[in-house]
Amino acid sequence: MSTAVGGESHTAPHPPVSGRGGVVWALSLTAIVGLAWLAYSPMLGTYFHHDDFNWLRVARQWQADPANLAWGDTGVTVLWNLLFFTAYQLGSWHDATPYFAGLICAHMLCSILVSWLLWQLTADRAAALAAGVVFAVLATHHEAVGWLAAGPHVVMTVFLLLSANLWLAFANGATWPRVPGPLAVLATLLTKDSGVVVAPIAAVVHAFSGMGRGRKRWQPALWWFIPPYTLLLIWRVLLPPTREAIEAGGADYQLGWHVLSNFVSCVPQMLVPDLAYPNYHALLVRFVGGGPADTLVAISHAAIGALFIASVIAVLRGSRLVRLSVLWCYVAFLPVAPFSYDYARAPRYQYAGSVGLALLLGMGIRWLLRRARGYSIRRAGVMVALGALIVANLLPLRLLAEHRMRDSHLRRIALWYVLEQVPTPADGDTFYLIGLPEHLEDLQLAVPIIYPVEVTARLGPPQTPAARTHVIDLSHIVAAPGET
Repeated sequence: MSTAVGGESHTAPHPPVSGRGGVVWALSLTAIVGLAWLAYSPMLGTYFHHDDFNWLRVARQWQADPANLAWGDTGVTVLWNLLFFTAYQLGSWHDATPYFAGLICAHMLCSILVSWLLWQLTADRAAALAAGVVFAVLATHHEAVGWLAAGPHVVMTVFLLLSANLWLAFANGATWPRVPGPLAVLATLLTKDSGVVVAPIAAVVHAFSGMGRGRKRWQPALWWFIPPYTLLLIWRVLLPPTREAIEAGGADYQLGWHVLSNFVSCVPQMLVPDLAYPNYHALLVRFVGGGPADTLVAISHAAIGALFIASVIAVLRGSRLVRLSVLWCYVAFLPVAPFSYDYARAPRYQYAGSVGLALLLGMGIRWLLRRARGYSIRRAGVMVALGALIVANLLPLRLLAEHRMRDSHLRRIALWYVLEQVPTPADGDTFYLIGLPEHLEDLQLAVPIIYPVEVTARLGPPQTPAARTHVIDLSHIVAAPGET
């Protein structure tokens, strides 16, 4: 018996694998994968930036001593370390294509798993397809999928979704997830620290899925979570680099009243950005002027507050699946909330939580299609609206990709110029990079990884000339016509 949103319970459905139903599912999955590829394939031609260079530095340490794979650039990221190191063998610092190819594939898997999750919850193919499509093209994913340093969030979400899906199947009587389920939980925990929400997420899915038989399966299912969490704890105790990766109580990560304000203001930014953020505000002032910009900032703050209030009402009075979806958004944000606002609002930290948003939008499409049953024009209107939503997300992604392509071209030229000027530096040499604009200053992180010896790079001219220093003027490259 199929389920209204949060209404009747039903036996967990299984997509048909043969016949007409199998063809439809194959086409649906192809659509999800195709749209994810359309959204992010331009990233294959881009280059590393910002914290990507820190990961490349760590990968070079892995190359020298594979035992260091136990720790990465930030936190417990064991499985991500292995994936990144594999890509490093293929692309090193020269080519970002293997890295982005893996990240895009992980995003495709997330989109498919979102679709499977909503199919298990509703047995509605249209809702499942819509949720997967929406997740695949959400423009707020541009940072998580378009920035390699944010890749652990994407890969962790693959295992988080897999854990939720396997748990849901298990809670409804399937026995086959008994082995892959705990392994998926362990993979979630060992991919990124924020994966500690896997058990709370499972609890939310269990409580609000409407699956009556699942209530009796909590006790044996504890074995899904106790051993993996115990292993994570042991891992942190035995390996000090991972234990101290994020300094609790530091300036950027600590408990305080800002945790509550982050819950109020950050999660709604999946839909409405905070236009007071310097980058957004500068663009508004540039195009509409100071007065209208301040008005738009006030409107964005009011919208963020309204969305939070709507979320609270949805949790208190919404249907089961609406509650599940909204709670997913906020529970996934729990590990991030102690960050300072400037960090917590970053789109990469909303990637796992946006699963809840995709579920809501998928159920919204399902509700509209049911209301339009028997009215072909209305159903066509719903499909047009879904198409408009897809286009509205794809356009900014393509614009961002074009910007990254231009930026990446300059980065490659600049680094190859440095190599031409100093092809064989000595161990311990220091490079001084001058003429770099602010958005390319992170190339000082790149210079030490392009040489086989240990060198240091700094910005600006040396205060006093010294031996074993190299001053590289890059102003003529970054100011090349048509490349800025």
